[in-house]
Amino acid sequence: MPDMSTATVEDLRGPVAGEAPVLKSVPLPGGARVAITVQLALEAWKGTRVSGNALGSPLGEEAKALGVPDYATISSQEYGGHTGIWRILDVLDELGIKASCSTSTLVAEVWPDVVKAVAAAGHEIVGHGYSQDRAMSDMDAQEDFEVVSGAVKTFDAVAGQRPYGWSSHGSRRGKYTVLDLMKCGYVYTNDFRNADVPYVVATLGEQKLLSLPRTDEINDMFLIRRTGNPPSAYVEYFKRAFDRLYKEGAKAPKVLACVAHATLTGRPWGASALTECIEYAQSFDDVWITTRLGVAENYLRSLTS
Repeated sequence: MPDMSTATVEDLRGPVAGEAPVLKSVPLPGGARVAITVQLALEAWKGTRVSGNALGSPLGEEAKALGVPDYATISSQEYGGHTGIWRILDVLDELGIKASCSTSTLVAEVWPDVVKAVAAAGHEIVGHGYSQDRAMSDMDAQEDFEVVSGAVKTFDAVAGQRPYGWSSHGSRRGKYTVLDLMKCGYVYTNDFRNADVPYVVATLGEQKLLSLPRTDEINDMFLIRRTGNPPSAYVEYFKRAFDRLYKEGAKAPKVLACVAHATLTGRPWGASALTECIEYAQSFDDVWITTRLGVAENYLRSLTS
C-alpha cells in the first residue's frame, strides 16, 4: 500500500484516474426504494471580496473604480448565517429529519455558534472549502491540502464533529483534492455528477473514496437564483425526480439529493418549498431520509457483506 504521506495523484486508481465507474444499486435499510438526502449549504465569503453577484443588478463600474464594496450582495449573503440557517434548522426539526450541511470553514470562525447548533441538532457537517472566494480548482498542492485538512481540525475543535464528506464549491475539485481527501480520512465526495447511486470513485491501496449522487437541478442556486424560477419549480423538480426514482427503486434502489442554500431556502418562501418536498416524500412507504454519510456507510457495508 502506498505511504499516505508520500502518495501522489499518480498513485490514485479508479474513475478519478480515467477508469469506468462500476455502478450498482445496493439494498437500503428497511427495504427502501429511495434514499433522500437534504444537502444544505452554509457559506461565507472572506472580507468584502465577494465572488459572484447575489442580486439582480451588478455593482456599477463607477463604484468599482472608487473601491466601494458590493454591500448589497454582502448583506444578502450574510442572511444565511444570521437568519436563514436558523429557520432551516426549525424546519428540519419539525419534519423530524437530519440533513448534511456543506459548510465553509470560515463559517466556523465567523459564526461558531451556528456550527455548534448544526452539530448539536444531529446534522452532518460536510467540508465545503475555506471560503467561497477561492475555488479548489485554483489551488496548488500545498493550499489544497491545507484547506482540506484545515476543515477537519477546525470543525472538530469548534463543534466536536469532523467532516467525513466533502463538497468543493460548484463541484469544481482541484487537481489534488481527491488525493488530499483520502489522506485526511474522508469517506465520500459530492464533486461528481454522473450517477444516481454511490460508487467507488478512487482507491489508494486498500483505501476507498466514494462518490455520492448530487444534483444541479433540485438546487435553489441554479433553479431559482440564477434563472428566476418560482419556488414551485423547485417542488416540481423534486416531485418528478422522486416519482421516477421511486418507481425504479422497486427493482434497483436509488439516491435522490436536493440542495438548499441557507441564503435562499432559509428565506420564508424557501422553507415552505423544502417542507412541501419532504412532506411529499414522507407520504410514501419505503423511503429512507438520511444524511449523506448514512448513505455512504450503507454502501460501504454492502461491499463487505
